Amino acid sequence: MTWFWDHYGVSAQVKVVTLDTNRRLVIEWPSRAEWLFEERPHEATLVTIHASGFEGTWREQYQQALDQTEGFNLVIAACKAWLEFGVQLRLVDDKSPDFEAAPSQLQ
Repeated sequence: MTWFWDHYGVSAQVKVVTLDTNRRLVIEWPSRAEWLFEERPHEATLVTIHASGFEGTWREQYQQALDQTEGFNLVIAACKAWLEFGVQLRLVDDKSPDFEAAPSQLQ
């Protein structure tokens, strides 16, 4: 599948490895991330994300983990606000308002 960040004018190819509707999603982008969805009382869902497969030196792996974790946390927080309160937080758009895509990143 393709993820689009319209605000930045970029997109990325994401490989869906496993999709178990309402329970589990495993993707590769470029490292692996497993999203687990656990039904909770009062119409709630706990979302847990496990990222793995980082490459390079320990510092590079650390930075990759931070970047991926930060992005997923922003997306989850934005989804929660939209689903529960109908508020579009625009967290991803606002994270880097001065970002300019390199020509190779443009759609």
